[in-house]
Amino acid sequence: MVTPFFHGLLLLTLIGVAVFTAGIGRDRASIGSLVAGFLSTAWCYREGKLPDPVWVGGLAAMVAALQLFRPRYRLVSAFSGGALAGLCGSLGSAIGFAVPMGTVMGVLEAGLVTYLSFRNPDFAPRDLRNEALVGVVGLGVVVAVAPGLLSGWQTAASLNVEVQDKNIVSISVPTWTITIGAAATISGGLFSIWRHR
Repeated sequence: MVTPFFHGLLLLTLIGVAVFTAGIGRDRASIGSLVAGFLSTAWCYREGKLPDPVWVGGLAAMVAALQLFRPRYRLVSAFSGGALAGLCGSLGSAIGFAVPMGTVMGVLEAGLVTYLSFRNPDFAPRDLRNEALVGVVGLGVVVAVAPGLLSGWQTAASLNVEVQDKNIVSISVPTWTITIGAAATISGGLFSIWRHR
């Protein structure tokens, strides 16, 4: 069943493949790690079953954070890029593609990014990769945490409805939630403007 969490997972997978494969080295070990990551997940999810968004989001966020603070672990980044590319087959099958077509799309994305970064070292400069890794950390955390938060929110809302009068059902988003979300968005925008002036 395709849910909003599925779309977040699909977006994380496609962005993660590009970000993780752009930073791999030109040595054979990095290419071998990329292929090993791809084969491991493509084999595990060859039947079209879907991965758990919590695990994929959490692991992608951890690998991106590792690359931000310890960029010398290229093999981990290469393996993760290949693993995310291997998930494209099962994710594609959920939206109507055949598993092999989704797998080919994952291979093409990883191969194209790897080829372009090999051909031109300035294809993905370090600063651009760092900003993209921060984005992967944020998106990975959202994909990992959102299902649990929504489940808890729905449980609390259903408990609230049982306690309230049966004729009056009022479920609304609290003001503090909207305020914190708006403040985070505005402060992020202001920081970005300040940083690039």
